[in-house]
Amino acid sequence: MSASVDLPVAEVLEEVVAASRTRAVVVTAPPGSGKTTLIPPAVLDDLGGSGQVVLVQPRRLAARAVAAEIARRRGCSLGGEVGYRVRFDVRASRETRLSVETTGIMLRRLLDDLALEGIGAVVLDEFHEQSIEMDLIFGMLTQLRRELRPDLRLLVTSATLSTEPLAHALGGEAGCRVITAEGRCYPVEIRYLRRGERMLRDDVAELIAKA
Repeated sequence: MSASVDLPVAEVLEEVVAASRTRAVVVTAPPGSGKTTLIPPAVLDDLGGSGQVVLVQPRRLAARAVAAEIARRRGCSLGGEVGYRVRFDVRASRETRLSVETTGIMLRRLLDDLALEGIGAVVLDEFHEQSIEMDLIFGMLTQLRRELRPDLRLLVTSATLSTEPLAHALGGEAGCRVITAEGRCYPVEIRYLRRGERMLRDDVAELIAKA
């Protein structure tokens, strides 16, 4: 079993993709569960050749890393089928169908092309890291789906999020599907160490080696 298949989100991936065909989707799952790397490419595959997927990431470093990881898993070169667009740095081409973009780049895209021609789905990742830009993008996309592009797939993912207000904003129970992927629990043991005369970093280094 591959690492991707073993991730918690893999268990609800088909459900997420199926729901996205007819309504907006909110996905909640713990960090490291595969939301970012599994959902966008699965939606892309489900779209076939009918549109591109934009994955919106709040941070530039994360956008680059996510694009590289998705490209690696799909066995393609970065900037080909999978690419990224961040401030002062673009690795994308005409062949790019899954673009990882920061909020600023996505907002500019919306302002330049309100209808998002050629875009089949938008995934708003790490939505709990709310900002004015992300809130504005969310509002514009919600209005776009209601008034002009009911075919546009909109998925919102988060590790920590109160889903009720978000689901209501996306159109109530009839207009939104909330899907939760359960994480794994591991036992945690707490030990206290008496501080000595050494630097904290030396104590930490020794404890890490023991752990």
